Amino acid sequence: MKIKYMMLGMLFPAMVSAETLRTEDVVVTASRIMESESSVLAPVEVVTREQIEKMELHTVKEVLELLPGIDAISYGGRGQSANFYVRGGKAEHVLVLLDGNPLNSTGIAAVNPNYLPADIIERIEYIRGHRATVYGANALSGVINIITRPAYKNHQELSYSFGTHEAHDLSVNNAVALSDSDVIKVAGGVSSAEGYNVHPLPGLNEGDRHGYKNKNLELLYAHTTGAGIEISGSYNYIFNRGDYDNSYYSDWGNVHETDRNQVERNIFNVGSNYTGELYRYDLGLMFSKSNDYNYPKGQALYGLSSSVFKVQAFNGHFVNYWNPLGDLLTGFGLDYDNNVLDRDSNTYGTKFGNRDISLVNRGYSLLAKYNDEMFLGEASVRLDDNSRFGTKTTFDAGLGVKIIPLLAISVRGGTAFRAPTLSELYYPATFGPAGNINLKPEKSSSVEFNIKGGAENFGYYLNGYLNNVRDMIAWVNGYENVSKARIRGLEAGLEYSFAKWLSVKAMADLMDPEDRETGKDIAYRSRQTYKALINGEACNFDYFGNYRFVSHRNVGYGPRLPGYGTVSIGVGYTWNDRVRFGVKADNLFDRKYETQRGYPSEGAVVSGTITLKNFF
Repeated sequence: MKIKYMMLGMLFPAMVSAETLRTEDVVVTASRIMESESSVLAPVEVVTREQIEKMELHTVKEVLELLPGIDAISYGGRGQSANFYVRGGKAEHVLVLLDGNPLNSTGIAAVNPNYLPADIIERIEYIRGHRATVYGANALSGVINIITRPAYKNHQELSYSFGTHEAHDLSVNNAVALSDSDVIKVAGGVSSAEGYNVHPLPGLNEGDRHGYKNKNLELLYAHTTGAGIEISGSYNYIFNRGDYDNSYYSDWGNVHETDRNQVERNIFNVGSNYTGELYRYDLGLMFSKSNDYNYPKGQALYGLSSSVFKVQAFNGHFVNYWNPLGDLLTGFGLDYDNNVLDRDSNTYGTKFGNRDISLVNRGYSLLAKYNDEMFLGEASVRLDDNSRFGTKTTFDAGLGVKIIPLLAISVRGGTAFRAPTLSELYYPATFGPAGNINLKPEKSSSVEFNIKGGAENFGYYLNGYLNNVRDMIAWVNGYENVSKARIRGLEAGLEYSFAKWLSVKAMADLMDPEDRETGKDIAYRSRQTYKALINGEACNFDYFGNYRFVSHRNVGYGPRLPGYGTVSIGVGYTWNDRVRFGVKADNLFDRKYETQRGYPSEGAVVSGTITLKNFF
């Protein structure tokens, strides 16, 4: 209880006079078209490139940890396998997009945010709550859109940092405006670290260090025609190789082994969009090829002790909106998703099958939005035709009222689903049950209310939600539909700016994540999460401080994982708008905690950064 009162005490001192204007963001993720944040019923968060730079964030996981409604867990530090939960839903329940196109689909269920670099990010838009009628499967709990298209202006940045565990990061982000309507971007970087012992086993693996190496590249071109139509194309390459411990105690002799996970992704994106007074559209096409290897360190990628998962995916979407009556938008959307599991995919020498395996999903949606000075309404329905599971229909509806500038109230409800992935269906049984071709899709129904408001220098929100999930998929001697879940929650937040020198943001998430079959909490979901962020600028200095508290968690076996709180701080100095020097300390007080049983945190992490900006 002391922590609750402490967080409330952080909120009220912020309620004093200030001078900074609070600008409203324009977002594209909620409906796949440009619209103001105030016209979206679902809670929206936006993270800018400037915020990422000043907080010296290196991966998408580090960004997600600071956002409301998200718990992030990992099997060690950077470069390791990581997971996250949005409003208690699995990572598989969150759709992760790259410039509006899905990175996870029926081929790859969950995206590892530890593997996604921050070098290429221009902004992140995060929508909480179901959006299945807009995006189809995998949007049960939220949508995270990683946007890499830059503004049509010159921007150069070269950055190098060095930190604890012999971590090195070198990145470049170079955008060149060829004209007012053409921009080219080249971005990427390399990261590596010697690491630490992510899974210590006394008497077996003392002294081990589990490091990683990451490489990424983005090439992008965007052009806007005289009629306002934007056309863009990009290529992304992501490579991550991380060591992990595969040692274990055994009655037949203890085994000491370090394995590696190596992931390679090639992603091609083509898109076009237009926003006019009477008509708007968004078109996106993406082809990706992903190879995921696990093998003993020092051995070949292929072998009886290794596994490989190869997926090719082609995704496309086209959404249209018309303004027939001024305040009313109506439209339709088309989606196509084709994922192919390569016949060479296998685990420990056992193949998934003797031929390529394909899953195809087609989506058809109708959408309507109404927005005037007082009322805001949304309604949509979608039909998904899945080659394995037949047709599924989802709907969404909501209504909001803007009572006064300081108060808007809305309520919305709908349904969503997630189809089993290629791995869940066909994972080969080397020594026992594994994949299950009889799996049923996960289905959810949810309702939420939102209260929000703001003025020139502050904003607040209060959200409540109830999400019921049926036929949740989990591993129990193979993949099975195991349970029903009821997840109830309350979210509250306040943001206040004291001119330019200080901004304060505090968030509280209270949740009841119940497994209806057992009556216990769903594993690894925390009932209470509190986050506070401060940042500001003065006399060429920028500075920030973050606090996170996560309560105890049930892990399904043994004692609960205890709660923990961490503090991060950083300060930077910019000289002549061209050179920035920064120092940062994560987990400042060296708290010992685990987000996954048996995998301790890496302790305090200190880093220094030098950045060269706009040198052309």
